[in-house]
Amino acid sequence: MIRSADDAAVRHYIDVPSLTLEIRKFAALQIAASTRDVAPRIMVIAGPPGAGKSQGALKAALSCGYDVATISCSLFASDVEGGATSTLNAMLEEFEGYSAQHRKRVLAIFDDFDLSIVARDDKTGVSSNTNLLTERLQYLADNRHVYRNADGTNLAFIFTINNAEPLRASLLRDMRATWVEHDPCRVTKANIAFRILDPQTAQERTLVEKLIRRHANQPVAFWKALRLDLDAARLDDLLGNGMPSAHVIDAAMAQRAPIDEAVLMRAARKRSGSRIRNYLFTRR
Repeated sequence: MIRSADDAAVRHYIDVPSLTLEIRKFAALQIAASTRDVAPRIMVIAGPPGAGKSQGALKAALSCGYDVATISCSLFASDVEGGATSTLNAMLEEFEGYSAQHRKRVLAIFDDFDLSIVARDDKTGVSSNTNLLTERLQYLADNRHVYRNADGTNLAFIFTINNAEPLRASLLRDMRATWVEHDPCRVTKANIAFRILDPQTAQERTLVEKLIRRHANQPVAFWKALRLDLDAARLDDLLGNGMPSAHVIDAAMAQRAPIDEAVLMRAARKRSGSRIRNYLFTRR
């Protein structure tokens, strides 16, 4: 999927200033004629799961004037030799064609790259597709002119990863890739949580502050999930008499409602203290 700045979903994404600045520096080097064929076309964002790497990168890249393609690295799985490389080439040709048609610069985000077939460890071993895809990516890193946007800039790539150890070091060495670590500190996560939950009154701010202190170690995704829980709870009355139209749901969501303390606390306890059970072997 290729997203543009006018995509309605993007307005819900959280801007992380430190990550945004790094991506703007990366984008500036891609855009400038004096540096585009020298600066690495790959950026690697490393950090823990749920830290907001993918959505933060997407929003930042859109703010730099790119249309952004988001790619699940599971798409590279293939039983056919050369299948992963063919998939990558087809994607990049599609992005190049999109840029020519829409006259827009394109940047591709490869999500959870360390979980793709490029990763290698004692359990998975190394397949021919692993080697072929790695070699192709190294070729693209070294030959920045291959696949260009309509304005002459190179197609740029962002890889998000949680763990660099399974990846071949030569693929992501200096001058092939720019590295950024994204592991928000407690203060940053607290600021993000405030922006997501958006308390409006003194009582709501006190409630959110208490919740942040209690769940200070939770990732950014935790707070986005709580926001969705609050929104979903507001639909209970509407859904009691059947399924309303999308227009009715949108109208209800557009009205700001006070933060329900009971709903928020219950959702936080559920999300922080429980895991989904294995129902396959559960005795009744």
